[in-house]
Amino acid sequence: MPLNGNSSHTAVIARRRENVGRLRLRGLSQREIITALTRVKDTDGSPDPIKASLGTVNRDLKVLESEWRANAARDIGVHIANQLAEIAEARRKCWQLEDMAGLARFLKLEADIRGTNAPVKQEITGAGGGPLVVKAFDYGAAVAQIATGSEPDSTTPGDGQGLLDGAAVRKNGHGG
Repeated sequence: MPLNGNSSHTAVIARRRENVGRLRLRGLSQREIITALTRVKDTDGSPDPIKASLGTVNRDLKVLESEWRANAARDIGVHIANQLAEIAEARRKCWQLEDMAGLARFLKLEADIRGTNAPVKQEITGAGGGPLVVKAFDYGAAVAQIATGSEPDSTTPGDGQGLLDGAAVRKNGHGG
């Protein structure tokens, strides 16, 4: 784009970087961006190509990625503030409408965002919410059973409750 009375050098760089950023977000490589910049059109659809070298596109991407990281870090606080303002407005409307279920939902959302929920107690239970049953396993007996090829009995693993259930053990000690 030629410099004229309406364009400053800064505006030319800003326009190029805007286009470089758009093209990068579409997944184009740096070389593909250079080619695509030559096909850029202005706001009325007229051809308005941008010429840039590989080095220029590379520098633009470094600047853009740095700006994107800074905006992401800065904008999370702004995003949270906006969410909290929207929740406050929704809570106000719930009070007006006497919608206690909606109010409770928004109070929970606010607590989730602020991180002010009480700790949640989590428990592991057995079948049907009953007690958790922990069974001891005699690994020594299991190894002996495998080594000797003996059949499981009520005192060794494989009694319907253990590791060797359904395992075929031959007399030579190999499964199969």
